[in-house]
Amino acid sequence: MLDHSNGAMRADDSAGSPFVRPVPETVIGNVGIDLDRRIARVAGKIVPLTAKEFDCLAFLLNRRGVTQTKEMFLAHLYEGREEPELKIIDVFICKIRKKFADLGAQPFIETVWGRGYVVR
Repeated sequence: MLDHSNGAMRADDSAGSPFVRPVPETVIGNVGIDLDRRIARVAGKIVPLTAKEFDCLAFLLNRRGVTQTKEMFLAHLYEGREEPELKIIDVFICKIRKKFADLGAQPFIETVWGRGYVVR
């Protein structure tokens, strides 16, 4: 005769073991962004972002609601290595916005004039 009680105990044991639920993707309108998998989608279509573009986007999303200056972007993206000019951040943001807009996304990265960029 089979004893099913051990199987039931193992099923209960899993509730006590360390288990990390995957973080759901960030959703803004018809945009979904999975920071762990480094995938961005608009209405299910993948947005072809470069590594630096995705890093810029992730930087904003991880600090959602807080304006990030270009200097903050450079410090984060280049971590003390030789940094390009501040204008490169404008270029990254422009390219990100265009790629999302081309797939039908509503604008979600705001320019805070004289300060930087923010996602609310």
